[in-house]
Amino acid sequence: MNYYLGVAKEVLEENIVDVNDFSRQGFSLHVLDENARIDEEFDAVILNGNDPAVAMTSNIILRLSNTPNVYVWTVMNSSDHSQKNLYLNLGAAGVFCQGDTSEQIALTIKNILAHSVTADSGSSEERPTDPIGIKLIPNSIGLKYKGKDVYLTKNEYQIMEILINRYPHTVSYSELAQKIWRTDGEDRKFRVANLVHLLRNKLKQETGEADILLTVRSKGYRLNKNIVV
Repeated sequence: MNYYLGVAKEVLEENIVDVNDFSRQGFSLHVLDENARIDEEFDAVILNGNDPAVAMTSNIILRLSNTPNVYVWTVMNSSDHSQKNLYLNLGAAGVFCQGDTSEQIALTIKNILAHSVTADSGSSEERPTDPIGIKLIPNSIGLKYKGKDVYLTKNEYQIMEILINRYPHTVSYSELAQKIWRTDGEDRKFRVANLVHLLRNKLKQETGEADILLTVRSKGYRLNKNIVV
């Protein structure tokens, strides 16, 4: 299993995490920037919990607290209990402090993500049901949902067709990239995530539904049974 981990620039610069330790555990590390769509691109993130980043880190944790698709950890140079409690109360999955090694951090995050993937897999074993709420329209490269026509690009149409054909199961990033672009390169998750992001925005704008496509942590995407059926 390959996990995509976003890491704050300061955390990398201070050598709190070692790229080699994380690579050995199946992580692909990427520096977070202000334009990153954290809930779309990463399985987990590690944020700087030290001053003067406390306010920004707190805002990010709070923003992601209702997002089930990404875990957030912070790292601190001290063991300030009040600051640690702040992050945990806001929704952080955990707080690493001085004394935690890079290898320990990697193993902790890997174990939690692996457990969440197992739980997701178990919960997705459902009786297949036709997504009768969505009808693809091949001639116009679009779809009809609740009486509304939505025109799609060729790639957007392909991803909807794949997800409908595989409903209610999850389709992996790798499989989507292979079927749409005939490639399975290192950037597959980002290419698929960007396409899904654009498609979600279009579906929300045209139908009013923001959750037709669901992200399944570390695996891929599936249709939301509560919306499409």
